[in-house]
Amino acid sequence: MAAENYTGGYSLQLGAWRIQSAFYSIPLRFWLRRSARGNGTARDVAGRNGHNRLQFQSDRAIDLILSSDQTYSRFLTGAVDLLWQGRKAMRFLKRISLPFVLLMGLAACAAPGPLPGATSLEKAYQSSIRGNWGESINASTEAIKIARDEEIFFYSYSSRCEFRIWQGQYDAALEDCNDSIRAMPDFYGDPYAARARIFAVKGQYGWAIEEFDAAIDLGGTRFVPGGNNPRVIAYGGKARVFATSTDQRFRNEEMAVKFAEKAVGLEKGLNTPAYKILNRDTLAAAYAAAGRFDDAVKEQKKTIAMLKDNGWAAVTYNNESLLEILNKHLRQFEERKPLRGGIY
Repeated sequence: MAAENYTGGYSLQLGAWRIQSAFYSIPLRFWLRRSARGNGTARDVAGRNGHNRLQFQSDRAIDLILSSDQTYSRFLTGAVDLLWQGRKAMRFLKRISLPFVLLMGLAACAAPGPLPGATSLEKAYQSSIRGNWGESINASTEAIKIARDEEIFFYSYSSRCEFRIWQGQYDAALEDCNDSIRAMPDFYGDPYAARARIFAVKGQYGWAIEEFDAAIDLGGTRFVPGGNNPRVIAYGGKARVFATSTDQRFRNEEMAVKFAEKAVGLEKGLNTPAYKILNRDTLAAAYAAAGRFDDAVKEQKKTIAMLKDNGWAAVTYNNESLLEILNKHLRQFEERKPLRGGIY
């Protein structure tokens, strides 16, 4: 698969998401504001459901407009949010004339640029498409060093967590996932899906299932620069736990097949080839767990052909090529043996 062109894409995608979120958050924010007046726990309720980021964004609208390094899309989001704040908007517009606000918007439009760290983050994703995990880790580290936007921090830490998992650096990856979640709790499911994979590798299957479920609940957005839907990753992850867990309490062959087939059916939601191959390997493992070894062998041979045809054979997981991993699993299926433990 050829690497997609992300040049400047993250800034535009992030801006588009912010414009959408401004419109979509209007009725929710109205409920939050009304609830907060009559119920002291409204902010807590919003936080538990991941909606506190919308209220936070609204409160920052004035800062977004007056900030000197914001892009046109961020100006629009702040302006739309501001206009829906009623009296607060009117008081602001009385103190700062509308022409001045428009002038700031035009200035931002005239010289838009990527947010600090966005270019490095795009480079990290492009490297991950090719399976260059070391380059991806270095680029995401650079993004973290220069980032000022909370979403850049969120995606940079979350992405570096994923890249480190592919490198087998599980403890360092776990710290990155935790930092991503601390940057924006309950934002999107990306770090939760990655953290679940780490728990599964460590044999903490109960925690892994909980984290995969959190990733499915939170989901993602089509504006994510890496193009990997955390729900699809989580479906494949749950399937692998159900199929290969070393703890029999967590094995469920029927659910393994169901989730694995769903993950493979939704693989258009994945851009990183390594995820596509892992999910297809999981499907074969699920067939083997269900005693359908002929189907497992057939599916694994198709996956190996797909890997070779697309030039992905050199992509590695924990310093072992995916081709070697698939061939090793194929031999087990041919011997009519299910997989137990291993990679997730």
